[in-house]
Amino acid sequence: GRFIVLISFYALTAWGATFQWRVLESPKSLYVHQSVVIRYECGFSDSAAEYTVAFKPQNTADYNVEILTQRDRVSEGKRFQTFDVLITPKREGRLRVNLDALVRHTTFASIENATIGRDNVKKYDFNDEKVVLPLVTIEAKGNSAALTGNIVLSLQVDHKSVRAHEPVHLSLFLKGSGNLNQFVPYELNISGVKVFAEPPHKTLTPSADGFEGEIRQEFALISEKSFVIPPFSLSVLDTSSGE
Repeated sequence: GRFIVLISFYALTAWGATFQWRVLESPKSLYVHQSVVIRYECGFSDSAAEYTVAFKPQNTADYNVEILTQRDRVSEGKRFQTFDVLITPKREGRLRVNLDALVRHTTFASIENATIGRDNVKKYDFNDEKVVLPLVTIEAKGNSAALTGNIVLSLQVDHKSVRAHEPVHLSLFLKGSGNLNQFVPYELNISGVKVFAEPPHKTLTPSADGFEGEIRQEFALISEKSFVIPPFSLSVLDTSSGE
């Protein structure tokens, strides 16, 4: 999907310091099962050392959502917290992404009391404020493929000829970028063959379109007779071409 800059924001002045939420990046449209980042920013009017943000977005019937990265910086005496949120539509149509967060404030006196045990204070005193983040509207286009992105499937077999009851090791590799976190492990059934499968080993890092890296799945096949390994297939939507 294409990224746009939105000007929606939410501002509060409840405890002296001012803070404002806004959306820095958001897709206009994407495909069902395609994962794309929405970038939110909470900007404070000062260093805001006494503020924390609890942001735990929840999945809905329309989409899955999770935080990929969180960054905290101070620029010219002002604090900014940035959250990269991965959104994955579950259905076709117009989606309303309406998330919320909890902004927590405590005074320096409370921190000092809890630190030195003054007046038998054992914990910090917080003032919590639930904040509704700017609305993001996304058009989700239909898609029946299992995965989306730029993904390559490959196989390796260590032997094509073995003695009866000796194992044949089969390695499956899924490489590229996209919604690799939604990969469903393969199940292999061959008549007359004992199949031993390991859980997939995933080496994935967050990316703009979900995750990038590699998934490896290992099988050991044992039989007393000759056998044929059937072909593996995978349905992938190329988000650049829409095919």
